Amino acid sequence: MCDSRIAQNILFACYYEKLTAEQIALEIGISLPYMEDQLHALYEGGLLNKEGNRYSANIAIFTSEFQKEVKVKTAQPKKEIANLVMTAVRTHEQTIRSIPFVGRDMGENTYVWQMACRILYSAIIEDLNNRVQLNYPNERYGANCFIWGIETDEQDFEFKQFGFGVSNSQNKEGDYIQYLDFPINGEMVHHYFYCRQSTINVFLDLAKENTAHFSENDWEEAAELVKKGYVLSTENGLRVNVPVLTGQQHQQIKNCFSEAAAQIADKAEKMMQTVAAILKDHLPSHLKKLAVDLAYLRLFDDAISAPVACLFERKELLAYCGEGMLPTTYIILK
Repeated sequence: MCDSRIAQNILFACYYEKLTAEQIALEIGISLPYMEDQLHALYEGGLLNKEGNRYSANIAIFTSEFQKEVKVKTAQPKKEIANLVMTAVRTHEQTIRSIPFVGRDMGENTYVWQMACRILYSAIIEDLNNRVQLNYPNERYGANCFIWGIETDEQDFEFKQFGFGVSNSQNKEGDYIQYLDFPINGEMVHHYFYCRQSTINVFLDLAKENTAHFSENDWEEAAELVKKGYVLSTENGLRVNVPVLTGQQHQQIKNCFSEAAAQIADKAEKMMQTVAAILKDHLPSHLKKLAVDLAYLRLFDDAISAPVACLFERKELLAYCGEGMLPTTYIILK
Protein backbone atom coordinates (compact mmCIF):
# COMPACT_ATOMS: atom_id res chain seq x y z
CA MET A 1 0.00 0.00 0.00
CA CYS A 2 2.90 2.35 0.64
CA ASP A 3 5.10 1.53 -2.35
CA SER A 4 4.10 4.64 -4.27
CA ARG A 5 5.27 8.17 -3.55
CA ILE A 6 1.64 9.30 -3.68
CA ALA A 7 0.71 7.01 -0.76
CA GLN A 8 3.76 8.14 1.20
CA ASN A 9 2.94 11.80 0.60
CA ILE A 10 -0.67 11.28 1.64
CA LEU A 11 0.45 9.86 5.00
CA PHE A 12 2.97 12.64 5.49
CA ALA A 13 0.55 15.42 4.52
CA CYS A 14 -1.98 14.51 7.21
CA TYR A 15 0.49 13.40 9.87
CA TYR A 16 0.01 16.38 12.18
CA GLU A 17 -3.24 17.80 10.79
CA LYS A 18 -6.63 16.34 9.94
CA LEU A 19 -7.26 17.15 6.30
CA THR A 20 -10.03 16.60 3.77
CA ALA A 21 -9.25 14.70 0.56
CA GLU A 22 -9.25 18.00 -1.32
CA GLN A 23 -6.77 19.54 1.13
CA ILE A 24 -4.47 16.51 0.87
CA ALA A 25 -4.58 16.72 -2.93
CA LEU A 26 -3.67 20.40 -2.76
CA GLU A 27 -0.91 19.72 -0.19
CA ILE A 28 0.83 17.05 -2.30
CA GLY A 29 0.15 18.64 -5.68
CA ILE A 30 -1.85 15.75 -7.17
CA SER A 31 -5.27 16.05 -8.75
CA LEU A 32 -7.87 14.39 -6.49
CA PRO A 33 -9.01 11.72 -9.04
CA TYR A 34 -5.41 10.44 -9.30
CA MET A 35 -5.09 9.80 -5.55
CA GLU A 36 -8.57 8.69 -4.53
CA ASP A 37 -7.86 4.97 -4.95
CA GLN A 38 -4.75 5.13 -2.79
CA LEU A 39 -6.49 7.29 -0.19
CA HIS A 40 -9.23 4.66 0.03
CA ALA A 41 -6.69 1.78 0.23
CA LEU A 42 -4.76 3.48 3.04
CA TYR A 43 -7.98 4.02 4.98
CA GLU A 44 -9.21 0.46 4.41
CA GLY A 45 -5.78 -0.84 5.48
CA GLY A 46 -5.96 1.07 8.74
CA LEU A 47 -3.06 3.38 7.96
CA LEU A 48 -5.36 6.40 7.90
CA ASN A 49 -8.08 7.43 10.36
CA LYS A 50 -11.19 9.22 9.16
CA GLU A 51 -13.40 11.55 11.20
CA GLY A 52 -16.26 12.95 9.15
CA ASN A 53 -14.58 13.93 5.88
CA ARG A 54 -11.12 14.50 7.39
CA TYR A 55 -8.19 12.06 7.34
CA SER A 56 -5.22 11.69 9.68
CA ALA A 57 -2.25 9.32 9.61
CA ASN A 58 -2.64 6.30 11.89
CA ILE A 59 1.03 5.24 11.93
CA ALA A 60 4.08 6.79 13.57
CA ILE A 61 6.58 8.36 11.20
CA PHE A 62 10.17 8.86 12.27
CA THR A 63 10.61 12.29 10.72
CA SER A 64 14.00 13.67 9.78
CA GLU A 65 13.70 16.26 12.59
CA PHE A 66 13.06 13.48 15.13
CA GLN A 67 15.99 11.42 13.84
CA LYS A 68 18.37 14.40 13.95
CA GLU A 69 17.43 15.11 17.58
CA VAL A 70 17.91 11.43 18.49
CA LYS A 71 21.30 11.38 16.78
CA VAL A 72 22.54 14.33 18.82
CA LYS A 73 21.15 13.22 22.19
CA THR A 74 22.31 9.58 21.87
CA ALA A 75 25.75 10.17 20.36
CA GLN A 76 27.65 9.62 23.62
CA PRO A 77 25.97 6.34 24.73
CA LYS A 78 26.43 4.95 21.20
CA LYS A 79 30.17 5.54 21.49
CA GLU A 80 30.18 4.01 24.96
CA ILE A 81 28.44 0.89 23.65
CA ALA A 82 31.00 0.63 20.83
CA ASN A 83 33.81 0.89 23.42
CA LEU A 84 32.26 -1.82 25.61
CA VAL A 85 31.95 -4.11 22.59
CA MET A 86 35.59 -3.72 21.57
CA THR A 87 36.91 -4.08 25.11
CA ALA A 88 35.03 -7.37 25.52
CA VAL A 89 36.04 -8.64 22.08
CA ARG A 90 39.73 -8.03 22.80
CA THR A 91 39.70 -9.15 26.44
CA HIS A 92 38.23 -12.56 25.71
CA GLU A 93 39.85 -13.35 22.36
CA GLN A 94 42.35 -15.89 23.69
CA THR A 95 39.66 -17.70 25.70
CA ILE A 96 37.23 -17.81 22.78
CA ARG A 97 39.83 -19.05 20.31
CA SER A 98 40.67 -21.85 22.77
CA ILE A 99 37.10 -23.21 22.51
CA PRO A 100 37.34 -26.05 19.96
CA PHE A 101 34.59 -24.95 17.53
CA VAL A 102 34.93 -25.10 13.77
CA GLY A 103 36.19 -21.72 12.61
CA ARG A 104 38.01 -20.62 15.75
CA ASP A 105 40.99 -19.83 13.51
CA MET A 106 38.93 -17.22 11.60
CA GLY A 107 40.74 -14.07 10.49
CA GLU A 108 41.00 -11.07 12.78
CA ASN A 109 38.37 -8.94 11.05
CA THR A 110 35.92 -11.84 10.90
CA TYR A 111 36.50 -12.53 14.60
CA VAL A 112 35.65 -8.92 15.52
CA TRP A 113 32.50 -8.95 13.34
CA GLN A 114 31.34 -12.30 14.71
CA MET A 115 31.85 -11.43 18.36
CA ALA A 116 30.59 -7.84 18.11
CA CYS A 117 27.34 -9.13 16.64
CA ARG A 118 26.97 -11.79 19.34
CA ILE A 119 27.48 -9.27 22.13
CA LEU A 120 24.94 -6.85 20.66
CA TYR A 121 22.46 -9.65 20.00
CA SER A 122 22.74 -10.86 23.61
CA ALA A 123 22.43 -7.32 24.98
CA ILE A 124 19.58 -5.91 22.90
CA ILE A 125 17.59 -8.83 21.54
CA GLU A 126 17.90 -11.14 24.55
CA ASP A 127 18.77 -9.24 27.77
CA LEU A 128 16.86 -6.02 27.13
CA ASN A 129 13.93 -7.80 25.51
CA ASN A 130 13.43 -9.74 28.76
CA ARG A 131 13.12 -6.46 30.67
CA VAL A 132 10.71 -4.74 28.26
CA GLN A 133 7.12 -5.85 27.81
CA LEU A 134 6.03 -4.56 24.42
CA ASN A 135 2.37 -3.83 23.78
CA TYR A 136 1.73 -4.66 20.15
CA PRO A 137 -1.22 -2.88 18.50
CA ASN A 138 -3.77 -4.97 16.63
CA GLU A 139 -3.79 -3.92 12.98
CA ARG A 140 -6.71 -4.00 10.55
CA TYR A 141 -6.08 -7.54 9.27
CA GLY A 142 -5.74 -9.11 12.73
CA ALA A 143 -1.98 -9.20 13.26
CA ASN A 144 -0.39 -7.86 16.44
CA CYS A 145 2.40 -5.70 15.07
CA PHE A 146 3.88 -2.25 14.76
CA ILE A 147 3.65 -0.37 11.48
CA TRP A 148 5.73 2.76 11.13
CA GLY A 149 7.33 4.99 8.54
CA ILE A 150 10.79 6.52 8.23
CA GLU A 151 11.60 9.74 6.44
CA THR A 152 14.93 8.77 4.87
CA ASP A 153 17.75 11.11 4.05
CA GLU A 154 19.70 10.12 0.96
CA GLN A 155 22.84 11.56 2.57
CA ASP A 156 22.49 9.53 5.77
CA PHE A 157 25.43 7.12 5.52
CA GLU A 158 24.61 5.41 8.81
CA PHE A 159 21.06 4.52 7.74
CA LYS A 160 22.00 3.30 4.27
CA GLN A 161 25.06 1.26 5.21
CA PHE A 162 24.20 -0.26 8.55
CA GLY A 163 20.52 -1.11 8.68
CA PHE A 164 20.45 -4.20 10.91
CA GLY A 165 18.74 -7.46 10.01
CA VAL A 166 18.39 -10.48 12.29
CA SER A 167 16.77 -13.86 11.75
CA ASN A 168 17.45 -17.56 12.02
CA SER A 169 16.51 -20.74 10.17
CA GLN A 170 16.52 -24.31 11.40
CA ASN A 171 16.00 -27.88 10.28
CA LYS A 172 13.75 -30.48 11.87
CA GLU A 173 16.63 -31.75 14.03
CA GLY A 174 16.92 -28.33 15.71
CA ASP A 175 20.22 -27.23 14.16
CA TYR A 176 20.03 -23.60 13.15
CA ILE A 177 21.70 -20.82 11.20
CA GLN A 178 21.83 -17.46 12.96
CA TYR A 179 21.96 -14.35 10.77
CA LEU A 180 23.04 -11.01 12.17
CA ASP A 181 23.45 -9.04 9.04
CA PHE A 182 24.38 -5.62 7.76
CA PRO A 183 24.31 -4.58 4.08
CA ILE A 184 28.05 -3.99 4.16
CA ASN A 185 28.22 -4.24 0.40
CA GLY A 186 24.65 -3.14 -0.19
CA GLU A 187 23.00 -6.55 0.20
CA MET A 188 22.02 -8.57 3.25
CA VAL A 189 23.25 -12.06 2.44
CA HIS A 190 20.87 -13.90 4.72
CA HIS A 191 17.93 -13.16 2.40
CA TYR A 192 19.18 -15.99 0.17
CA PHE A 193 18.20 -18.49 2.87
CA TYR A 194 14.96 -16.93 3.99
CA CYS A 195 12.03 -19.37 3.49
CA ARG A 196 14.18 -21.74 1.39
CA GLN A 197 13.94 -24.85 3.55
CA SER A 198 15.69 -27.07 1.02
CA THR A 199 18.71 -24.74 1.01
CA ILE A 200 18.70 -24.53 4.82
CA ASN A 201 18.69 -28.33 5.09
CA VAL A 202 21.56 -28.73 2.62
CA PHE A 203 23.64 -26.03 4.31
CA LEU A 204 23.19 -27.57 7.76
CA ASP A 205 23.88 -31.10 6.47
CA LEU A 206 27.11 -29.84 4.88
CA ALA A 207 28.07 -28.37 8.26
CA LYS A 208 27.70 -31.86 9.77
CA GLU A 209 29.37 -33.57 6.77
CA ASN A 210 26.12 -35.48 6.40
CA THR A 211 25.81 -35.82 2.62
CA ALA A 212 25.34 -39.58 2.02
CA HIS A 213 21.61 -39.08 1.42
CA PHE A 214 21.99 -36.10 -0.98
CA SER A 215 19.82 -36.21 -4.08
CA GLU A 216 20.69 -34.60 -7.40
CA ASN A 217 18.67 -31.55 -6.32
CA ASP A 218 20.60 -31.37 -3.04
CA TRP A 219 23.91 -31.32 -4.93
CA GLU A 220 22.55 -28.56 -7.16
CA GLU A 221 21.67 -26.56 -4.02
CA ALA A 222 25.20 -27.20 -2.74
CA ALA A 223 26.70 -26.00 -6.03
CA GLU A 224 24.69 -22.78 -5.79
CA LEU A 225 25.94 -22.28 -2.22
CA VAL A 226 29.51 -22.68 -3.47
CA LYS A 227 28.86 -20.15 -6.23
CA LYS A 228 27.56 -17.61 -3.70
CA GLY A 229 30.45 -18.14 -1.28
CA TYR A 230 28.47 -19.71 1.57
CA VAL A 231 30.25 -23.04 1.00
CA LEU A 232 33.86 -23.65 -0.05
CA SER A 233 35.03 -26.44 -2.34
CA THR A 234 38.31 -27.79 -0.94
CA GLU A 235 40.52 -30.78 -1.69
CA ASN A 236 38.86 -32.49 1.28
CA GLY A 237 35.35 -31.80 0.00
CA LEU A 238 32.75 -29.13 0.68
CA ARG A 239 32.72 -27.14 3.90
CA VAL A 240 30.50 -24.30 5.05
CA ASN A 241 32.11 -20.87 5.12
CA VAL A 242 30.85 -19.94 8.61
CA PRO A 243 31.74 -20.89 12.19
CA VAL A 244 30.02 -24.07 13.43
CA LEU A 245 29.40 -24.56 17.16
CA THR A 246 27.66 -26.96 19.48
CA GLY A 247 25.11 -25.54 21.88
CA GLN A 248 27.61 -25.92 24.72
CA GLN A 249 30.33 -24.05 22.81
CA HIS A 250 27.88 -21.28 21.97
CA GLN A 251 26.97 -20.96 25.65
CA GLN A 252 30.66 -20.70 26.58
CA ILE A 253 31.03 -17.71 24.27
CA LYS A 254 27.87 -16.11 25.69
CA ASN A 255 29.25 -16.57 29.20
CA CYS A 256 32.44 -14.73 28.22
CA PHE A 257 30.40 -11.73 27.10
CA SER A 258 27.63 -11.80 29.71
CA GLU A 259 28.99 -8.90 31.78
CA ALA A 260 29.54 -6.66 28.74
CA ALA A 261 26.09 -7.57 27.38
CA ALA A 262 24.45 -6.60 30.68
CA GLN A 263 26.29 -3.25 30.72
CA ILE A 264 25.24 -2.55 27.12
CA ALA A 265 21.64 -3.47 27.94
CA ASP A 266 21.70 -0.96 30.82
CA LYS A 267 22.94 1.81 28.51
CA ALA A 268 20.43 0.84 25.82
CA GLU A 269 17.56 0.94 28.33
CA LYS A 270 18.49 4.51 29.30
CA MET A 271 18.84 5.38 25.62
CA MET A 272 15.37 3.97 25.00
CA GLN A 273 13.95 6.28 27.67
CA THR A 274 15.68 9.25 26.00
CA VAL A 275 14.33 8.27 22.57
CA ALA A 276 10.81 7.75 23.99
CA ALA A 277 10.83 11.27 25.46
CA ILE A 278 11.95 12.75 22.15
CA LEU A 279 9.39 10.70 20.23
CA LYS A 280 6.54 11.95 22.43
CA ASP A 281 7.40 15.49 21.33
CA HIS A 282 7.21 14.48 17.65
CA LEU A 283 4.19 12.16 17.56
CA PRO A 284 0.61 13.30 16.90
CA SER A 285 -1.41 13.26 20.13
CA HIS A 286 -3.36 10.07 19.32
CA LEU A 287 -0.12 8.10 18.76
CA LYS A 288 1.85 9.27 21.83
CA LYS A 289 0.85 6.10 23.71
CA LEU A 290 3.10 4.12 21.34
CA ALA A 291 6.26 6.12 22.16
CA VAL A 292 7.91 3.71 24.63
CA ASP A 293 7.29 0.60 22.53
CA LEU A 294 8.45 2.30 19.33
CA ALA A 295 11.56 3.51 21.14
CA TYR A 296 12.49 -0.13 21.76
CA LEU A 297 12.13 -0.91 18.06
CA ARG A 298 14.43 2.05 17.35
CA LEU A 299 17.18 0.29 19.31
CA PHE A 300 18.01 -1.85 16.28
CA ASP A 301 19.31 1.41 14.82
CA ASP A 302 20.33 3.29 17.96
CA ALA A 303 22.03 0.51 19.96
CA ILE A 304 23.14 -1.95 17.25
CA SER A 305 23.59 -0.25 13.88
CA ALA A 306 24.97 3.03 15.22
CA PRO A 307 27.72 1.45 17.42
CA VAL A 308 28.70 -0.79 14.49
CA ALA A 309 28.89 2.27 12.25
CA CYS A 310 31.09 3.90 14.91
CA LEU A 311 33.46 0.91 14.94
CA PHE A 312 33.50 0.94 11.14
CA GLU A 313 34.42 4.63 11.05
CA ARG A 314 37.24 3.95 13.52
CA LYS A 315 38.41 1.05 11.30
CA GLU A 316 38.05 -1.41 14.14
CA LEU A 317 35.66 -3.19 11.77
CA LEU A 318 36.45 -3.46 8.06
CA ALA A 319 34.11 -4.17 5.16
CA TYR A 320 33.72 -7.79 4.12
CA CYS A 321 34.94 -8.18 0.54
CA GLY A 322 34.36 -11.88 -0.03
CA GLU A 323 37.54 -13.09 1.66
CA GLY A 324 37.43 -15.40 4.67
CA MET A 325 34.36 -16.59 6.54
CA LEU A 326 31.05 -14.78 6.36
CA PRO A 327 31.34 -12.07 9.00
CA THR A 328 27.97 -12.18 10.76
CA THR A 329 26.48 -15.64 10.21
CA TYR A 330 27.11 -18.83 12.18
CA ILE A 331 25.66 -22.30 12.80
CA ILE A 332 24.71 -23.91 16.10
CA LEU A 333 24.23 -27.69 16.01
CA LYS A 334 21.65 -29.32 18.27
